[in-house]
Amino acid sequence: MLFNIGFAMGFTNLQPDRTADQNYEPKDHKYSNRTVFITAAWLFGGE
Repeated sequence: MLFNIGFAMGFTNLQPDRTADQNYEPKDHKYSNRTVFITAAWLFGGE
């Protein structure tokens, strides 16, 4: 049996840079991917 639990934290900012809007502050908005995962596997094999 194989079990795996993990967390992946995205560092890339997915927020587009909008310079046309005068009231927009890029430092106030940051979007990135974060993922939590659980994996279970049964490994087959001979002796």
